Amino acid sequence: MAFLYNRKIEISENLKVKNRKSTSILAILTCFLLSACSTLMGLAPAKDTDVDVRDWLVVPIFYATNRARGANPKDIDYIEQKNNRGLFFGVKNIAVPYPSDVVVTKEAMNKMGWRTIHLDKPLAEGQKLMMPKDNLYKVPDRELAVTEVVNAFDNYRGITKSDEAVLFIHGCCATFKKTMERAAKLAAQMQIPVVVYDWVSPIGFTHYLENETLAEQTYDDFCGFLDSVAKYVPIAKTILIGHSMGGTFIDTALVRRYQRGYNGVELPKYKEIVLSQPDVDARAYLKHNKHIVSQAEKTRIFMVMNDGRLNASAMAHGHFERLGCPGRLLGDLIQFDKQDIIDMTVSGIGHELPANFIASMHRNGTINQDGYTSVLKQPHLVVLQKATTPVSDNSK
Repeated sequence: MAFLYNRKIEISENLKVKNRKSTSILAILTCFLLSACSTLMGLAPAKDTDVDVRDWLVVPIFYATNRARGANPKDIDYIEQKNNRGLFFGVKNIAVPYPSDVVVTKEAMNKMGWRTIHLDKPLAEGQKLMMPKDNLYKVPDRELAVTEVVNAFDNYRGITKSDEAVLFIHGCCATFKKTMERAAKLAAQMQIPVVVYDWVSPIGFTHYLENETLAEQTYDDFCGFLDSVAKYVPIAKTILIGHSMGGTFIDTALVRRYQRGYNGVELPKYKEIVLSQPDVDARAYLKHNKHIVSQAEKTRIFMVMNDGRLNASAMAHGHFERLGCPGRLLGDLIQFDKQDIIDMTVSGIGHELPANFIASMHRNGTINQDGYTSVLKQPHLVVLQKATTPVSDNSK
């Protein structure tokens, strides 16, 4: 089985462009590909969609963002522009489809401060879900000062009686709304408090290079925020999750953190590091891979062999492999203890955040839900397969 799996990777590699074109031709091809990525956007629908949804879960999500405020002062919303005041902070309740593949008990609902919305009929196409306007939110929407946000999040963590916390960093081309929805899906699946680090990332893959530059300009602020969180939330209980280009934030922060520890002081280990379809140069990552895994009890990289967006990113970066679609470098990545690679290709999830699979691996170390089960193909290589019988993760 391992031979067949490696053979599949070899065949995939042979299909790549073998001879690099001149700089001018490559630029033309890259621009064409980036301009065509509106089509790629449709390749990876979310596992949870709004189609035929009658039951919704409302989840409070804490955030830090460098976006400018929206036009409506009564609504907590942010636009695709940087503000000139640094970071804004707050908490906002976000509605997501009620998860069908994990049990949400009344006890969990109560302690997490969640609530539900039931619709007699699903939303029409383009119709916006109306949030209840009452005082029944256990964690009301509000903006917070820089001196309040981390302490407020830690207080919420105490109320939920959760000893764990998730810090989520989104990827390229995501609005504030989409980012908060992905974070809420993580919270709903993991049943752990989530705080988001949100950064300006203009939508549309034609803005890819702009996103990459904006991310680089934000690394310093993110590293500072990560240190602030560590003052209140124990590192040993913190789970770092980076999706797509968000993986570069975690990669950069942990490299810097390792370098600060050169004086021999042992660094506290994070509970878990999750890089989901990371848009990170795989070869560069391998050079310091051991320093990343040394900073966590467990590191997990979720990959898709035919990820269209990461293939586009690879072309834009001179055809060098991306960590979330590593090709022939997969064999090198599975050599590290405490680092597992999870191949989700069969799921057809594309580049969408796999909140359910991330939660299942965190909770159980395996995936048995949503019609899929995980199989250990090689040490540190977990491959998703279609289940022969329907399965669902009913663990809490």
